[in-house]
Amino acid sequence: MSLTFLYDFFFSALAGSLALVGQGLFSPLVAKVHNRVGPRTTTIIGVIICSGALLVTSQGSNMYVILVTYGGLFGFGSCFVFFPTYLVIPSYFVKRRSFALGLLAMGPGGGLFVISSIVEALLNMLHWRRTFMVLAGLVLVIVPLVCTIRRVPNIEDHSASNDVVQKGTCCERTLSPFRNKRFDVILLSMSLYYVVHYIPLVHMVSVVNKISCVWVECTIRIRNLIEVSAEQFRE
Repeated sequence: MSLTFLYDFFFSALAGSLALVGQGLFSPLVAKVHNRVGPRTTTIIGVIICSGALLVTSQGSNMYVILVTYGGLFGFGSCFVFFPTYLVIPSYFVKRRSFALGLLAMGPGGGLFVISSIVEALLNMLHWRRTFMVLAGLVLVIVPLVCTIRRVPNIEDHSASNDVVQKGTCCERTLSPFRNKRFDVILLSMSLYYVVHYIPLVHMVSVVNKISCVWVECTIRIRNLIEVSAEQFRE
């Protein structure tokens, strides 16, 4: 992609970084949509946004357009697909809730490990524009899968509490979780963890780009998969 538009690899990396940030950045908005329309509709909205963003990205005329379509729009839609699963799964499990969440957390790591080779093969055969078109079609596979979610357990129990009128302005209700000191500590610690976790990977990818060492990238992915598996068994 960078070679097509004769841009520095920084722009390609920035587009991917923005898309990754979008998976968590819009979580408060996704949570509100989830409470109103449910997990199935929320996920379908995200799938439509992601698929459309990938199609538009495949026709991008320059890297600035791709920064908006893939980095911004795809990242926004991916949050609608990624976040509702963590809201729904705890409702289905009580005794083995931590084990179920551990298996769910293995999905992104295992999926990335598998899809990386597939995407590389598609790039070699179809060029990057057609590859984005194929990925747009793959995203649509989520729609029939998410339609299997017919009823979320215990949703009736929470509906009564959701109907209670909360006092204060919208801004005050949004910032109310920050009054909990434990929440602030956990939020700060997780933010620092992800900064420390991803910054070395960014520098490692730049080294891989210079020396063309594919094994280093594969080792990183295997390490992440092993870490997620270890966390699952500890739970």
